[in-house]
Amino acid sequence: MAELRGGAYIGVGPEQNYTYIALSQPEFAVIVDLRRDNALLHLLYKALFELAGSRLEFVCLLLGRPYDAKFEPAAETHAENLLAQAQGIAPLRSWFELQRTRMIERIGSYGLGLSTADIARIGHMAELFFDRQLELRFELHKLNGRKYPSLGRLLTLRAPSGVGTFWIVANPSSSSSNFTGGT
Repeated sequence: MAELRGGAYIGVGPEQNYTYIALSQPEFAVIVDLRRDNALLHLLYKALFELAGSRLEFVCLLLGRPYDAKFEPAAETHAENLLAQAQGIAPLRSWFELQRTRMIERIGSYGLGLSTADIARIGHMAELFFDRQLELRFELHKLNGRKYPSLGRLLTLRAPSGVGTFWIVANPSSSSSNFTGGT
């Protein structure tokens, strides 16, 4: 994908687009989704991308674990080790609630005219990440017998070549652990 860097990226749907954006590094990216909950989830992610200064800080914000820069791993740290580092920090309800408030304020600053119900739904989504942590899974309203992979599994998937396949993978070409996706 190195030859595809720059330009514009337009995608539809949830998280897989962040991987493509991270790999192609476009100058401009747009993700659209007609499903309201997915659009609200994108706003949650956008706010956290903007608030986070690193991959670890993003994971801590997402999961409600107090971030401390002294635990920041090297830029080349792979997703498995990054998540292990985050899991070494216990979730803390008071910190989560403070960060959720910051996230909702950030989303409000976008001037999108979201309804009270939309804001409550985003808050509920954040609560699901806090409650279920890396075990959060996609769920259908109507059970079908399928077991979908957990968030932790999705974040650590690797291609047959051994290269990480999700947007939170290490960036060995980076000289720091700054988070550069999503905004």
